[in-house]
Amino acid sequence: MSRIVFVHVTSAIGVFAAFAIEGATLLQIRRSADSAQLRAALAGFRLVPCVALPSLLVTLLSGSVPDDDGLGLAHGVDRSGVPQSEGGSWLACLTSEIT
Repeated sequence: MSRIVFVHVTSAIGVFAAFAIEGATLLQIRRSADSAQLRAALAGFRLVPCVALPSLLVTLLSGSVPDDDGLGLAHGVDRSGVPQSEGGSWLACLTSEIT
């Protein structure tokens, strides 16, 4: 379970890194004086999807992995079937309220 948490946190950091790259690129675009500097600044945008998309997908996938801590709190539902507000998969909590 700790490996999944590590992957989740690391990929979330990757999402924030993509935001930082985009922000730095926007600052370079704003400060560009001529078209050559503008082209050089726009090259930074090519890196954003390469960082953001895998990080976002891994964050979503690792966050949806059900956790079972041995206390019966798998999928955010306790043994009585009542959805819990902490932990587990949001999809499992949603489907448990529907059924």
